[in-house]
Amino acid sequence: MSQGEAGRTSASRGRRRGRRRSDLDAKPELDPRLRELARLLRQLLDGSNGEVSQIRVVEELKAAHYPLAPSTLSNILSGKRLPTLQIVQQLAQLRGADQGFWQTEWAVVCLQLRRDGLTHLFAVKLTDEERAALKDPAVRQRVAEIDEAAAAERERIRRAAHAVLDELESQRPSGREKKGWSAEDCWRDLTDFLVRLVTLFDERPVTGYPAAGMPREEILRDLVLPRVAELAGLTGQSEWRPLAEEIAAKYRMDIKDLTNGIAVMPYPDVSLPVHGDNYARYRAKAARHALILARKAIEHVRPDVELPPAMPSPGYPPAPDDYAQDFFDRPLRQRAAVMLGMLAIFSVPAVVMAAGWASSSVSTLLMPVFSFLSVMFFAICYVAPVGGRHR
Repeated sequence: MSQGEAGRTSASRGRRRGRRRSDLDAKPELDPRLRELARLLRQLLDGSNGEVSQIRVVEELKAAHYPLAPSTLSNILSGKRLPTLQIVQQLAQLRGADQGFWQTEWAVVCLQLRRDGLTHLFAVKLTDEERAALKDPAVRQRVAEIDEAAAAERERIRRAAHAVLDELESQRPSGREKKGWSAEDCWRDLTDFLVRLVTLFDERPVTGYPAAGMPREEILRDLVLPRVAELAGLTGQSEWRPLAEEIAAKYRMDIKDLTNGIAVMPYPDVSLPVHGDNYARYRAKAARHALILARKAIEHVRPDVELPPAMPSPGYPPAPDDYAQDFFDRPLRQRAAVMLGMLAIFSVPAVVMAAGWASSSVSTLLMPVFSFLSVMFFAICYVAPVGGRHR
């Protein structure tokens, strides 16, 4: 066996004997400073590929007359605990690294953990050498610079989060009634608003939204509101749960209300019962309440998150005045009615005058009456075909 093959065999045997270290980024519960120190130590021991096992490192330390338990090394390289300064110096010496650099790295992390009261992450009783390292002015200056940069980054993220919430607030439900549409369509504005709000705090998408194959009344109830309630755990604001329950209760009441009144549809020969939007103001109020809770938990908004685009609205019909058209753009039936009304206005007085009543006092009295009736007839012929439509 050649020397290269023997080396590869030994490395392969070492990988089988040693346990691969888990990915640090997959553990959000770790302290970020310990995570970064563990990442640097991994690079020191393994290079960039992480091929060397923990068992092999322990054997190398033992050969260098510095025994270290595998469990201790595992906790250090997994970011669970802060190693002692002596261990860090031994690892640096094992790889021929600058011990002064690693002493500074250790002291910076230790000083931050002590300041934040996280003494359970390292040995409470420090050695004289460790205390001297913490008093180094260069270490304290670097900690101050790190804190200043972190504060500036938090302020930038906070301002960006407020800007996103301002944009969402400008698009919240307006409270305009949408009569003539089903309850599901009327509540679509609040549904989409809440979906976009949830994605600002939780990177997980609202699974199934928009759900084309799902009954429309179940989208808000079964997909969106449970995610709104989960914001209580993500943001620490318990008010999210009662808000979700209240919206669900109002929505159920609106779905069950089948006697919301009669409205005239845009076709003159059809008058159908349609949904009366009795919860438009409540939807606007619920959206305002959700925004207030979101601003209280502004620090939990995902950094540099972008507001998702709004779903297309159902196209709520405008007011009747918006349906005014030019005469020649109207349907033939409406134009015929207009012509008939105009004919009535001019023909009725002409017939009266032709009958010889122009010189009598009776014609003088009846002329305004006939003119009024003609105008009313014209108005009925003109307006009736247009019909009405609710907003």
